Amino acid sequence: MSTPASPDTTSPADASPARRGPLINFATWVVVLLLLVIPTLSSWVYFDQMEGQGWRTQAAYLGSKAIQALIPFLWVAIVLRGAWGWPRWSWKSLLQGGLFGLVTIAGMLWLYHIHLEGTAILADTPAQIMLKLRDFNIVTPMRFLGMALFLSFLHAAFEEYYWRWFIFGQLRERLPLAAALAASALGFAAHHVIIVDKYVPRDYFLTVTLPATLAVAVGGGVWAWIYHRTGSILGAWAAHVLADLGLMWIGFHLCRGSLS
Repeated sequence: MSTPASPDTTSPADASPARRGPLINFATWVVVLLLLVIPTLSSWVYFDQMEGQGWRTQAAYLGSKAIQALIPFLWVAIVLRGAWGWPRWSWKSLLQGGLFGLVTIAGMLWLYHIHLEGTAILADTPAQIMLKLRDFNIVTPMRFLGMALFLSFLHAAFEEYYWRWFIFGQLRERLPLAAALAASALGFAAHHVIIVDKYVPRDYFLTVTLPATLAVAVGGGVWAWIYHRTGSILGAWAAHVLADLGLMWIGFHLCRGSLS
């Protein structure tokens, strides 16, 4: 079996887990486990409990993202003293991620347009989407487009930094590869349960919400595998962009009549 390529950023030799000391290693475990659950807890707060509260919902969303962005950065820079740099360019990574992303978006659009569009499963989804969009004052097609581009490109990059580079990267140093892939993928998928459950009736939890969330976990695991094998986060980001663009199209198609 071929060995994985060098990762985007490499830590100094004296920063390896074996040389950091038990206290730092234990503290890093605590941080990683905390960061595995923060997205789910914060999604439950701003996506569910604070729905319809306008600027308060926006503040909760931005605050949770700031926490998720700063903790990995500060932990690596100050505690682990890891090296920083731009993502390593890799055509191989982009090709693998792009191909997987195209398969993903094709499957999503096929599932929506052939099997879900116009069914009782999504009967109340447009109203639920609009309720969330109004929290962020996204009420026109152009604003929806701006949101879609932001989420698909910039937010996807943020999530790759958070889930693949930091969470999976730290787990990979401390667990067997399969366990690191599974743990990071399940953590990534967990907050999607709350999101999907918001848009799909509870009667379809076992037949739609749970399978959709498991599909997200599979996607997250594949993206982490691409990152591991190619040493570049670009492929995972490309696959993530395409998946999010597919979701944005479905969301727009569902609520286009309510956007003025």
